[in-house]
Amino acid sequence: MKKLFLFFLLLFPFSIFAESSFKEGRYGIGGAGGYSYRDGENYNWDETFYLSPSAMYFVKARLAIGMQLGFQTKRSSYRSSKIFSVGPEARYYWDFLAINPFVFGKLIVVLGNRVYLPTNNTDLIKAGEAQLGIGLNYFLNQNVAMEPIISFGKSNSNISFDPKYFQNELEIRYGFIFFIN
Repeated sequence: MKKLFLFFLLLFPFSIFAESSFKEGRYGIGGAGGYSYRDGENYNWDETFYLSPSAMYFVKARLAIGMQLGFQTKRSSYRSSKIFSVGPEARYYWDFLAINPFVFGKLIVVLGNRVYLPTNNTDLIKAGEAQLGIGLNYFLNQNVAMEPIISFGKSNSNISFDPKYFQNELEIRYGFIFFIN
């Protein structure tokens, strides 16, 4: 984690010379990977590693809408799971030189399965989640930016043999985005 932080810190001074642009009609294609820690009502902790490609379109200057896909693997001391997700996302950017903060909101539909260890019993996971967050684009050149993102989410899950429950999630992601004219 320290090496990743130093990497971003070292790239920051070089990014101030890059030019950013969030014009109407542009596309953005990106992806993120990350780690999250989750706990909540009737729920023990788990760790999640995931990959989530995304695409967006600027409907107005600085306002983008898009779609995000996701694949997650979760592990804890007594279970593991694989989860696929899809959902719309909206972002609003502030356009400075090389550092561009943004806010976003997204809704996610989640489907997956979970295996309990050591019995290998499985169940189906269905959930809906809403997230709000903030992020920054550090432009490396006119079309490529790094994205550290922090978000807070609330989900409502329905699992085969568990009662319906709610979860809170704090998420930290790092990714890249490529802007296309």
